[in-house]
Amino acid sequence: MNLILNCANKKRVVSTLFLYLLLFSLGCDFKPPEKWETPSWYLPLTVPLINKVYSFEGMVDSSMIFSDSLSNVIQVVFGDSLPANGIPDETFNIDMSTGGLEPSIGMSGKAIPVPGAIPVVIPTIAIPMPLFESYKPPFGSCFPQSKIEDIQNTLAIALNEVSPGTLPMPLSFESDTSVNIKQVIIIDGHWLLKTTNQWAVPVLVSLVLNNGEASPLYSHEFSKIDPYDEETKIDSLAITSDSTDTLNVNSEFSYIVDISILNEDTNCLGFECSTSPVMYDTEASCQIACGLGICTSYNGWTVDPVKDELLSIEFSAFFNKIGSVVADVNIETPSADPLLIEIPAMEGIEITRAKFADYTEEYPNQFQFNISNGFIADLNMIMSYKNIFDSVIDSEGEIDLTDSLIIPMKIKPSTTLDTIISISEKFLAYGSNSEEPVKFIEIGYEVGIESGEYTIDVVNDSIKIGVPSINSIGVTNLRLEYIAAVTDSLPFPPIESPPIEGIPDGFSGFEFYDIIMEIEFFNEIGVPVGLNMELLGSKADSAETITVAIDTQIGAPYRDNYNCNFNTTGDTARTLIKLNKDYQLTEYYCNSTDSEPSQIILDTLNSSGNGSNSSIVDLMNFAPENIGIGGGVLIDGPGILSPGSQIWGTFTLIAPLAFIFRQPINIIPAEPTSMAPMDPSTSQQIDSALVEAALNVTITNKSPLGGNLSLLISDSTIYPLFLDSLITGTWTENEQYQIDNFGYNIDTSIWDTLRQDLTEVIDSISYKAIDPTDEKSKALEVEFFRNDSLQFFIGRMFELGFPATDSIEYHLGYVNPEFPEIYTSGLIIDTTRMAWVITEEPRYNIAMITFDKSPIQSISGSDTAYIPLTFQTTNTIGVQAYLTLTLDTGGLGREANSNDK
Repeated sequence: MNLILNCANKKRVVSTLFLYLLLFSLGCDFKPPEKWETPSWYLPLTVPLINKVYSFEGMVDSSMIFSDSLSNVIQVVFGDSLPANGIPDETFNIDMSTGGLEPSIGMSGKAIPVPGAIPVVIPTIAIPMPLFESYKPPFGSCFPQSKIEDIQNTLAIALNEVSPGTLPMPLSFESDTSVNIKQVIIIDGHWLLKTTNQWAVPVLVSLVLNNGEASPLYSHEFSKIDPYDEETKIDSLAITSDSTDTLNVNSEFSYIVDISILNEDTNCLGFECSTSPVMYDTEASCQIACGLGICTSYNGWTVDPVKDELLSIEFSAFFNKIGSVVADVNIETPSADPLLIEIPAMEGIEITRAKFADYTEEYPNQFQFNISNGFIADLNMIMSYKNIFDSVIDSEGEIDLTDSLIIPMKIKPSTTLDTIISISEKFLAYGSNSEEPVKFIEIGYEVGIESGEYTIDVVNDSIKIGVPSINSIGVTNLRLEYIAAVTDSLPFPPIESPPIEGIPDGFSGFEFYDIIMEIEFFNEIGVPVGLNMELLGSKADSAETITVAIDTQIGAPYRDNYNCNFNTTGDTARTLIKLNKDYQLTEYYCNSTDSEPSQIILDTLNSSGNGSNSSIVDLMNFAPENIGIGGGVLIDGPGILSPGSQIWGTFTLIAPLAFIFRQPINIIPAEPTSMAPMDPSTSQQIDSALVEAALNVTITNKSPLGGNLSLLISDSTIYPLFLDSLITGTWTENEQYQIDNFGYNIDTSIWDTLRQDLTEVIDSISYKAIDPTDEKSKALEVEFFRNDSLQFFIGRMFELGFPATDSIEYHLGYVNPEFPEIYTSGLIIDTTRMAWVITEEPRYNIAMITFDKSPIQSISGSDTAYIPLTFQTTNTIGVQAYLTLTLDTGGLGREANSNDK
């Protein structure tokens, strides 16, 4: 009943159930589901990469880089003062209290140790004679005289193995190209030769010892040694200071041993049978053994049956002491630069000729020399005063300078010369007929040491060769009797600017469009003054410099100069000099307080500056780390010189950051964006559930340039600008590749920021291009190795172009920040890039911006010119980038889902 009621009330359910049962009963292949399938959804997940606004306002440091308050233009401002200079009161007195010199000839003495107790030993020569063995009992013991030739032949074979022989020279000395020791003279030692004859025959023994090509160093002959002589023959010869021996140290010892058999003094009679080779001591024993043969007698020498039949020779020498050596001495005398003695009291005055006054106790006008000769021969020395001259009076009563002062000297060995040279009544000049200024006393010196072969005594087991030395050159105070010709000049001491800092790292390839410089002078000296100055730019790590010449006249308070009415003394003239890329403007003021100039002079400059000099724009485009101003003022006309009158000034340099970009340039910000590492479980779950990854980028450009922006990601904070010009290979191959293809060396200063454990630079690189078919395409991933160990990598997440804003005022290059150019893009990224981001390792990303070169505009006709682009504090580039990950929720936590089991 209940069932019927339920079916009536739930007809659809019953029908469905009935249909299911019907299908179940009819479908013989039906299999029920084994487990429950969890339904899944696609879930979007956002991973932020970078959200940065790069503002040019950060360049302003308020110490050297400022912002113009009206135009917001960023500009480098550098200023300093030019110290006051005047004419010294004591023009003619020269204080040389600090003028003493201690010059070096550039030579050093030699001390070479000499050894003693030197042994020379020929290995013992022991020669057996087996021919005698056949003449020992039970057979005959008388060796036949006729067999001497057999002994000689056997002896010749034995001697051939030991004579002639050689022994190495046991003496050696320190290698020295200037002292070559050829011979040593032995004054204490001995020679010893021993010979023992245990043969049955008498012998003659001799030994000759040679050393080089000279006569035998030692020789001796034992003319006759009897058979089985029990006494060893000895020759002992002493070496003394009265009977010396000389060794050639560059040659080996060679020796010849000679042994001869003496065919004399036979001491026995033997018999031999014609039918048997056996020898007999008696005729009877021979007849018995010979039978029908014939026995004949012979003379010979008795063979002792107990002797070893051995002849021995022993030779040795011992050198206890070397008394002297013979050596080739060739000590080069280095060329010495002239000694320059500055004339301190002459600073500010350029002297072309001056006469030294007579001797006084306060101003002796002298040079004092102290020179020692430590060499083994005479020292010839010449002192030449390059710019001190003798003089004569010509027929017209004029003074003519003749020869420069030359002082020859000869100093005996082991002596010291102490001498004084006076220059009173002499003339100081650059040259005998020169008008060039002279500011130094120049002294040249030549040292002559004669090379040759010298015998040098040995003292305390060494030989010593001394050299000359200039112990001191003293200069007394000097006084000028008069200055014959003078060009008075007041040089400004060089001013070294502090480093120009604050321009962001990574700028390259740009040119300054214009520079403004102002120099202000205040002059109390009443003489027409010509300005000859230089603006100098230099770099700390390079000898290369660049200069800008500044030539003009400085206003002088003298009569009616520059439309003024100056008093004789007491007035101050003001001069203001302004320079930029187009002109040099000089304004003259009659008083330091006047607001309007009395005269203006305009000089138009060409593109290379004034004449052949560099322009001020060229100097700033040189990117100097230091700026200095130097040069001088020339007083070259009539006027009034008053005590204490001076000239001083200030200068200011203003460099607006208005650039011309002739080529695209790269810029990388100083600080990367840090990405926190993912938890390992989160990284694993995202990896298992990831369906698709999309990259979304928005670039907001409020700067005057367009270009390309790449987002770089790395496990390090090192981002070299030359990333896309690398190749796979060693670091050396990469450096050569840059030179061959781009003409410059890689800037390796980035390695200064490496982690502390990297004690050496990167030695190899693996480069993967975005386009695998074109290795020269930009980098997708670059790996850096040292000793085959990966140090860090840099990957490119994307590269997108972005246009320049169209709100540029092209005359000055300004940008209207109210109308930025916004570029938005989205793209699907691959698994390689995802692996860089979805990781438990820390990551850093940064934007590398490649600006396009400056736009070009038509001037007139077919002429074109680059448009300058000006950086302002309102210029910014904003970058937003994030990943959108599409995740399959069915894959999240799959390992923990019980339905999967």
